[in-house]
Amino acid sequence: MRDIVETIRRDQLELVTGAPADIMVVQGGPGTGKSAVGLHRVTWLVDNEHFRAQDILVIGPHQRFLDYVGQVLPTLGTRDVNAVRLARLWEGETTGTDTPKARRVKSDGRMADVLRRRVESDYRPAALDALTVAPSFEGDEPAIVVTAGSTTLRVPKSEVLALLDRAHSGEGPFRERRERFRGLLVDRLLQELAGIAPRRGQTGTIRRDLERNRRVERLVDRVWPSPGAREALRSLYDTPDLLRECADGILDEDERTALLRPRAATADADPWTLDDQVCLEELRVLISGDTPPRYGHIVIDEAQDLTPMQARSLRRRCGAGGSMTVLGDLAQATGAHLPADWDLLGALLSDHGDWRVAELTTSYRVPAEIMDFVAPLARAIAPDLPFPQAVREAGADAVRTVATEPWKLLDDTVAHVARLMDTSDGSTARSVAVVVPDDSDWLDAISRRIAEDDDIGARSRETVSVLAAAQVKGMEYDHVLVVEPATIADRGPAGLRQLYVALTRSTQSLTVLHTAPLPTRLTDTDADADAGSGEARTEDAGAGKLPPIGTDVRVEVVGRAPGGRYKVRPLSPVLDRPLVLTVRHGSVPPRRNEKVDCWVFANETTQTVLTADQRGRSPVSERMAGRYLAALDVLGELAGSDDGDVPDARVRLSELQGMANRILRRDQADWVSVLHLFGDPDRERLGVLRDLAATTSRALKERTFDAGRLAEAVTASGWTEPLARARRELQERFGKEEQEPAAQEPAPQEPEEQEAERQMTAVDTVAEPASAPQDAFLRALEESARADRACKKHEAVRHALKASLLWADLQPADSAIVDVSCVTRHGLFLYEALGAGHCAYADLRAGATRLLEVNHTLPTPADGLYLVLPEPPAEDWSAGTIRDVFRVHVIWRSPTGWGGEDTDTAFGS
Repeated sequence: MRDIVETIRRDQLELVTGAPADIMVVQGGPGTGKSAVGLHRVTWLVDNEHFRAQDILVIGPHQRFLDYVGQVLPTLGTRDVNAVRLARLWEGETTGTDTPKARRVKSDGRMADVLRRRVESDYRPAALDALTVAPSFEGDEPAIVVTAGSTTLRVPKSEVLALLDRAHSGEGPFRERRERFRGLLVDRLLQELAGIAPRRGQTGTIRRDLERNRRVERLVDRVWPSPGAREALRSLYDTPDLLRECADGILDEDERTALLRPRAATADADPWTLDDQVCLEELRVLISGDTPPRYGHIVIDEAQDLTPMQARSLRRRCGAGGSMTVLGDLAQATGAHLPADWDLLGALLSDHGDWRVAELTTSYRVPAEIMDFVAPLARAIAPDLPFPQAVREAGADAVRTVATEPWKLLDDTVAHVARLMDTSDGSTARSVAVVVPDDSDWLDAISRRIAEDDDIGARSRETVSVLAAAQVKGMEYDHVLVVEPATIADRGPAGLRQLYVALTRSTQSLTVLHTAPLPTRLTDTDADADAGSGEARTEDAGAGKLPPIGTDVRVEVVGRAPGGRYKVRPLSPVLDRPLVLTVRHGSVPPRRNEKVDCWVFANETTQTVLTADQRGRSPVSERMAGRYLAALDVLGELAGSDDGDVPDARVRLSELQGMANRILRRDQADWVSVLHLFGDPDRERLGVLRDLAATTSRALKERTFDAGRLAEAVTASGWTEPLARARRELQERFGKEEQEPAAQEPAPQEPEEQEAERQMTAVDTVAEPASAPQDAFLRALEESARADRACKKHEAVRHALKASLLWADLQPADSAIVDVSCVTRHGLFLYEALGAGHCAYADLRAGATRLLEVNHTLPTPADGLYLVLPEPPAEDWSAGTIRDVFRVHVIWRSPTGWGGEDTDTAFGS
């Protein structure tokens, strides 16, 4: 692996430097350098200050891979990255083993729905019947009775049921909603107490006394019990009736039977399996909202073996605005699920957002002779995947198939190991792997015979590994000896795939030793010949001139493609290159044969990506032009200075770095215009500019700046003329000579602060006040906002709103007085969030008044004003009244997302 990472290739480099915000799946066959891409990408993200090393998580299939990571990343200059084996990702000790059927069911994505039902099954409003007292007079109704000191409080059963329903239908984990009900019940009891004994209701401890009241505790425990995650799962597994209720319509009878398991004497004694631990995490999220640590970027190796439930769990570990590099080969999938494409895992890892598949189709590690040998098998197990083309030949003896007799198998195996040990280069012993079928006696027998053989010295034995077929995934050796391939191929649905993995672990030679005939799928050369079109597709995919980014194209939709994209054919102009259409998350998917007007969004290695979304094609605004002009000239000014004493140099360098980044990330409104302004450079040249700005800023910060060295670097980069040309074009377009706002720029920030700020605010939606209201008025608005934001419920609603705006491909912002603002296609919208218990008409009226006050401070009034509630309004007429009286729209959180008549417009539709 160290050799691989030291010789990164161009097709791999494009993936290494891909946009940090991507969920990028790298599909590549044996030896294509997927792991090298993942490790280089980690270093690139850290070096370019997109993430800190501590904020990156690398997940590998086994300890050997993590050892590689620990050795290789420091050689690339990266330390302190978190690395963990997939099986160690979930807390708890794994002491049991599932049957294949049980594992498939537990790891299926449908299990999440079963577990959700299991949690909700503990909500039992019917239990209220046994806790009520009879009506005390004619016309009365059954009631809940609670004694507070000497005062008896009665709450009608219907009101308690309404409180239960209100809490249960709200947002949040199970226990949070349970505590919400307790609070609502205590509020109602306090209201009752205030009507009977007003003075008693004003004492400081009465609320705490009611919360701890034995009858209140008993009522909550009876109607809303809340067992822990382990007890919830144990009861699901050992109670057939409960399992049938929770899995009805989700799992069939055979699948339910596979889950049944008697409970042990204690939870610690239960045989918890790896898939149980994943289910337990899901339950903890549902019950208490406990989530695992989150990371800015996650690299997942051998991702084709992820189960849907594991993919859900990994998504939880990706922080807001985070990204993933997902490495795998569908042809090597041998897990409980054998995916035919990346669609399901891509959707789960991206939380049904945007993601893409990139393909590596050149095998640098595996010799061509071995790839030719396994080609028929590859076509059989993954006919729709491009087969990697090897670039290196190892010679005529690179592949040997040796037939032997069963009674000679052990002796012949040892003899071949001894032969392979003699192939060292004279200074370094070559590594040899002997791969045997799983669950066979050969593992111990061959290991023992090699240890006893006098022809294999002690030092040589250290380089020999004897492994079961299931253990070799992700490994590589100089020489590989595969024993009894037919037996490996016959081991279940994944047998042929395990054989394919075993046969492609070598960098030098492959020996196949067998007593039974070779599997027909391995020797079926006709299948290989028939697959020639697949190879042609791989080589021809890049044919045709690359269309410029931003080119308008009219296409017809042909059908779905991997990665949530759509295959299309060009109508006008005709492009000699494969095309795919990407659709913004939440947009209406195109229909087959539909005609779509779109534009070129990106040119990938094997295809061109189109989009119909116009975001990104906005012209450079006058406000941004001033900032760009200052940035475009900063390298020249610094190179001509003596000591780097240039006004606002680091701020301007940050802006120049941001100009390159907005093109690389394709995440800002004017990125296509900036690309054309620079003369349509490729991603590699943009990376040079971005890195030049970043290193110069770092040199200024660390006081190591050298003007002469910078002048040489700028000349060598080839950016001198493009930057000057871009500056002249902006000056001609806007008539600007200097950057007027430069003096108003903030003081230099740390690079990560600048990048975080740029990601948070795509546009300055909240400008300075138009008429400079009195300072006291602004301070009052800031103080009010500060007080509101001390409420956790208020902040939960505010951040949920921002998340939804981001999912709608918008860019929310905020300020000291504005909870959320956002520019949509309808103009500037302002949003005001309300906290817990502020859903009555009086609360909405106060919120609407504050929105109008905030709107008054802006130079230009907003185009839309929205109140955002944590739950539906208390009165069903209040939202309409607020809209009619104040022209303020009202939306609220609901179990399925957002409610209210104005939900669509609130998110830019």
